Amino acid sequence: MGDKKQENDIQKLSKKKKKFLSLRSVFFYFYILAIGSIFYYSNTLVETKIENHKESVYLNTSEDILAKFDILLKERINSSTIIAIALSKNLSIQNALIANDPSKISFNTILDEVNIKKEYVDLQMEIINKDGINFVRSWNELSGDNLIKDNENLRELFRNPKISTSITASKFGLTITNKIPIFHKSILIGFFGLNLQLDSLTDVFKEKGFKSIIVLNALDSNNIIQNLSHTQKFIEDKYIVNKNADKYLMRVIRDNGINKEYCKVWDKSYHLEYASGHFVSKYIIKSENSSDKANVFIFKNLVDIKFPNIKSIQQIHLMTSLVIIIVIAFMMVLVYSRMKVKIVDKENRALIVINEDLSMKAKEMDFNDKKLENLFNMQPNLMMMHNGKEITQANQRFMGFFNRFKTFVGFREEHKCVCELFEPYDAPNYISTSEIDGLFWIDYILKNPKRMYKVVISYTDKRMSEPHHFIIKLNEMEYAKKIADRLIIIALVDMTQDLVNYKSLEELSKMKELESNEK
Repeated sequence: MGDKKQENDIQKLSKKKKKFLSLRSVFFYFYILAIGSIFYYSNTLVETKIENHKESVYLNTSEDILAKFDILLKERINSSTIIAIALSKNLSIQNALIANDPSKISFNTILDEVNIKKEYVDLQMEIINKDGINFVRSWNELSGDNLIKDNENLRELFRNPKISTSITASKFGLTITNKIPIFHKSILIGFFGLNLQLDSLTDVFKEKGFKSIIVLNALDSNNIIQNLSHTQKFIEDKYIVNKNADKYLMRVIRDNGINKEYCKVWDKSYHLEYASGHFVSKYIIKSENSSDKANVFIFKNLVDIKFPNIKSIQQIHLMTSLVIIIVIAFMMVLVYSRMKVKIVDKENRALIVINEDLSMKAKEMDFNDKKLENLFNMQPNLMMMHNGKEITQANQRFMGFFNRFKTFVGFREEHKCVCELFEPYDAPNYISTSEIDGLFWIDYILKNPKRMYKVVISYTDKRMSEPHHFIIKLNEMEYAKKIADRLIIIALVDMTQDLVNYKSLEELSKMKELESNEK
């Protein structure tokens, strides 16, 4: 009887052992499957993260390129207007119009009296008399054309004389066209016209490391007049504005189809040309009526674009995968052991999962914070973060400007608001106080965003005596209100040098005018 009971116990023990061994095999196979799944999905996630990182770098690169070109174009437009104004003040122009004698005008003499940078030498000038008739022009000896007859914009200028600057297509290509009214005893006696070709803009941009192709729209391309003074290039029905356009890049555009690929509406601000190894950004030059005047395709070598965070993304995800695998192994061992002794503690297992999830999220947040901080500090302008009450953060360019403060904390201890440093300046849209019409200056600008606001701030280093002029740009992050305080990004764009150049030209013009009067 005892032997039979012992045999039964042995059989039960054997069955339990087989069941336990079978359960151990199930755990082993599940662990192998889990490891394979983790590596598969982790690899997929890494590829997605890398693609997102590349997309972010491409977008930032494109935005940076387009911003630089936009600044360069606006500087060129502003400079051409300043040059036109300075040239128009030459007394020989007024005297010739009064005497109705074109021979009194020497364009070379007019140019010699104004110090113009070498990139502005490719200028065309003309003078229009009070009847809208071409009086004299610099590019040929023809005159007497009735310019006002078929030009509604010019007729409007004669009705309401004012300085006019626009981008137009003419037989010279794409030009910045300036019309400056000339008065004698408060009576309009004519207009001084200055055309500056935009193709030279690509040469300046090339010095910054970018090659460009400017493509005129189809309508204006059809109206371009062939002449020996201007080498014309076409891709299909589109006129290529820049004279020294890179032939290889023109072939790249032609091979991809200018109308099929390049001049259609892009879903992004950039295009990847893997075959030729180029990163292409598209800047659209608008006409006065906001229609597309020309497309500027800016090329950058793909190999010159760096992705600094790819290695860290791979390392982070590799470490995360290893941590997850170790955690799963530990959990399986824990479950296996607890099943062996029939002890299950569900709460502890849930806490482990939650802690791991929080750890991953904390790492991701820390990574994103560092990335945003690097982008913030890389900005060339004076950048600040403001919560509506005080400055909370400033970039390296800001601290470099206010260099008498060793730290941002030191700056904020003395100045809670940068508006404390605004200086009075008698000119439109300059801000010198912390409140405007009862509103905090930041809230006032956000409420009235259409104007271009400016401030004057003196440089804190005693070696610099001149005050600096800045354009203010604000952007409030709406999502921040849902999380905590307000988040307002403030950018101060230094325009001091532009004003210095303008004043130099204006003073030179006044000196020439005084010298002419004395004679």
